[in-house]
Amino acid sequence: MVTSLIKTWRVLAFLALTVALHTSCKKDVITQYQIRDVALYSSASEKKNLKSDEQFISIMYTDIFEKSISNEQLLSMNKAYTSIGDKSLIIDILIKSLLADQSANIPTIAEMRADPETFVQDTYKRFLVRLPSKQEEWFVTNQIANNNKLEPIDIYYAVLTSEEYRYY
Repeated sequence: MVTSLIKTWRVLAFLALTVALHTSCKKDVITQYQIRDVALYSSASEKKNLKSDEQFISIMYTDIFEKSISNEQLLSMNKAYTSIGDKSLIIDILIKSLLADQSANIPTIAEMRADPETFVQDTYKRFLVRLPSKQEEWFVTNQIANNNKLEPIDIYYAVLTSEEYRYY
């Protein structure tokens, strides 16, 4: 009786020790994501590589919505993009439809008009990955100041359809 009681205690102690070792020795895994700073181009002339169709669509979507495109959306948009012979036509349609989407991250007219210089600088950094030259900044801010019908979506459209936007 005593020996069976001792054996039972040993088994229980062994099980308790095993459970304690397995639960207390796990390393907590902390997943941390960081945003990497991107070096800005000093001018448009540094961009020499044409974006592939998939890169163009994916980057354009990310620039407009500030989130990644799903694989299904990329495949669907790429199918439409490659099915029409006139790429400039489908680019125009894609850009207009994405900018018209309610979830597109576009500043308000009031935000643009409150600080046009910052708006222009942010737009160039966001889409062209560079700061505007003094002439570009002057021209766009002058257009904003002199044209009350001009909206942020118009500026975004102009930048997204520019030849420079097709390159990295």
